[in-house]
Amino acid sequence: MYLLSVVLAAQLSAVLAAPWCEDGDGRKLWNASGFKSLVTFGDSLTDGGRAEAMILNEGQPLEPGTVIPHSNNTPNGGRSWTSYVTQYVAESGTGSLELYNYAISGAVCSSNIVNIQFPGLDFTMPGVLDFEIPTFEADIKATIPGTNDPFFDPPLDRDSAVYSIWIGHNDLGNNGFLEAKQTPGHTVTDYINCVYESLDALYKLGGRFFVIGSLLPLELTPLYANETLNGLESPDLWPEKSELDSTVVANNILSLTNTVNTVFKYQTPYELKIANRYPGAHFAVFDGNSVIRDIYQNPDDFFNGTAPPNIQVPAAECTFDDFGMTVCEPTGDAIGNLDGFMWFDNVHATEQTHRVLAREFVKVLDGESTYTQYYKSPSRRSYWGLLAC
Repeated sequence: MYLLSVVLAAQLSAVLAAPWCEDGDGRKLWNASGFKSLVTFGDSLTDGGRAEAMILNEGQPLEPGTVIPHSNNTPNGGRSWTSYVTQYVAESGTGSLELYNYAISGAVCSSNIVNIQFPGLDFTMPGVLDFEIPTFEADIKATIPGTNDPFFDPPLDRDSAVYSIWIGHNDLGNNGFLEAKQTPGHTVTDYINCVYESLDALYKLGGRFFVIGSLLPLELTPLYANETLNGLESPDLWPEKSELDSTVVANNILSLTNTVNTVFKYQTPYELKIANRYPGAHFAVFDGNSVIRDIYQNPDDFFNGTAPPNIQVPAAECTFDDFGMTVCEPTGDAIGNLDGFMWFDNVHATEQTHRVLAREFVKVLDGESTYTQYYKSPSRRSYWGLLAC
């Protein structure tokens, strides 16, 4: 029994250390040039303009097949990392990648678990499982309005479409589990189960390549940071924070995000290799949390503003307009120097930070990210080969 444990532990260590997995022909299973479509789901970290389009549509869902152009006014003050991923893949000269972005600012995994009302509108923040994925499914069957052109071009296929889910920052935050505002009777386990149920839904729709993004270190953001890290005492997104111990707040959000990220790290290979939940699928668990920590600890390596990097103070001050949309203006040293700041507002990273995430995400797609663990479902179930790529 001891020998079996040692062998299994050694195989697990080998998988966690492997830079990529290869198929029987020696071709990398993850290769950015082989992907034609990137389909993304998530919250404001990933939103590329869908929330803005829905607000302008009075909070109503968009007609199936509606094309949403890349926005230059996402929650980071510019373009989303998703937009830069397609740009960087094109610039590499190895291929092109069509982006289909279903992420919505303020989204949760399921509004049945964490129910957040949109400020200024009688509108519940959507969930990945109960809104974003059904919207995607409706688009599969749709044509672009006013035309006979299929919405997905090229058509999605199992080998050339990759799906990304990066969700949980609102679920765990001050409007969710951190302040015990989840729907009564629900726990963090329900949120985690929701993430894998979302993957179930995408798998049933034909997805076979998936990226799960780990939650970012929210305790470093101005919204959740303690006083030592220049956290805001009474941020506009959470004025009640002033009544709490900021160190307790930071420690609690750190505990929540670290717990969830650890579960993602170990439940994913379990679901693929032991539970056989996703036969024939390939997963990448992208440690975006560590990317942000490395930026925070080594800012000179990542920022190119006209002044020394600022990793603690928000670059902009934001207010809500009559439509419930945020209106942000750079202030102080950030004027003309946004590329020197890590945080755009209380909780959203700047466009420059998104560029760093995008470059690393391209490496994820190429099977070369050192921040990523890669797993594939075994071709046959063998207890000696469960953990091999």
